[in-house]
Amino acid sequence: MEDREGGALLRLKVQPGAARNAVLEATEDYYRVAIAAPPAEGAANQALIRFLADLTGIRRRRITLAAGGHSRMKALCIDGVDAAEVRRALDGAMRARR
Repeated sequence: MEDREGGALLRLKVQPGAARNAVLEATEDYYRVAIAAPPAEGAANQALIRFLADLTGIRRRRITLAAGGHSRMKALCIDGVDAAEVRRALDGAMRARR
C-alpha cells in the first residue's frame, strides 16, 4: 500500500467464492482478502469494492479498480485518503476476525 497524489494505492490478493467476506492476512506487498461473490462477470470485483467501502467508511465511487480486473492480484485506487488510514481499517478487520 502506498500514498499517491490525492489518495492511496492498495494491492490485494483476492480469493473469490469464499464462505464470507474477510481480510485474511497482510504481507509486505499486499493484503489477502476473501470475497463471497463468484468471479463471474465482475461480481467479485464489485463485491470487493463494496466490502472495502463498508470497512473504511469511504464512498464506493471513490474506490476504483486500477489493475487486475481478471486476476486475483488487484490494485485499487482510493481517492481522498492516505494509505495509513486504509491500513488501520484493514488491520482492524483482521484483528476483529481473530
